[in-house]
Amino acid sequence: MEQVVMTFLIFIFYSFLGWCIESFGSIAYKGHFINRGFLIGPICPVYGFGFLLIYYLLRGYLSAPIILFCMSVIICSSLEYFTSWIMEKLFNARWWDYSNRRFNINGRICLDNSALFGVLSFIIMYNIHPSYLGLLNAMNYKTLLVIAIIIFILFVADVLISVNVISRLKTVAHDVKVKDNTEEMKAKVRESFAKQGKLYNRLAKAFDFVVNNEVIAELRVKVKSGASKAKNGITKRISSASIELEKKAKKNIEYRVKLKELKLQYREQKRELKRKIKETE
Repeated sequence: MEQVVMTFLIFIFYSFLGWCIESFGSIAYKGHFINRGFLIGPICPVYGFGFLLIYYLLRGYLSAPIILFCMSVIICSSLEYFTSWIMEKLFNARWWDYSNRRFNINGRICLDNSALFGVLSFIIMYNIHPSYLGLLNAMNYKTLLVIAIIIFILFVADVLISVNVISRLKTVAHDVKVKDNTEEMKAKVRESFAKQGKLYNRLAKAFDFVVNNEVIAELRVKVKSGASKAKNGITKRISSASIELEKKAKKNIEYRVKLKELKLQYREQKRELKRKIKETE
């Protein structure tokens, strides 16, 4: 049980450290602070899982720093790629996209990020983690257990709320009405998502997420279907108007024929009347 508590607190600490790197790193990258992270709280679980993998798989290579660095790059890159893929499958959205960077693989991972993860893992394994582990070992187990339970309850609540919020992404995307333009669709989905409330707005700002191609495709079908319906509606109205015009034209012809008949009858009666007048004279 003690090992479980220690592992969980290690996971939480490095998840928090990852959040700090992501959020404060945005100042250098975008010029302002962004509260990054899939969850509402100040943690990025992918960093916690990443370090646990590195720690338990590579702690035997502390005497071989080059191997440790290379293996850290492979482990972190694999985890980042898998996380991007699984989140896209679950929520129909990419939460990061490195397509515009050199040496990327499907926009999910890129060389410079992978190298940074290797450097970070190197620093943590040789400098940060020994100190943090020493701090945990110096604390009373009961105190650590209470801290772990409180953090675990908050963590589970955060996960449940965040998953519920994110699960609405596809619904929001389906409600968007825009022209057949991918970039416009993405912008409108982000805008609509941000208007849902504070939690949605925070998440929309936290990631430059890219709407999944499946959602974009569905939006395109929706747009084309609407255009087709509009076209059919216009065609129907034109057809209906043409029929009405034909009916009116037909009636107009009938009126003209009747008018001609009446004129002929009038002339005939007029001639008959003149003939009778002559006979009486």
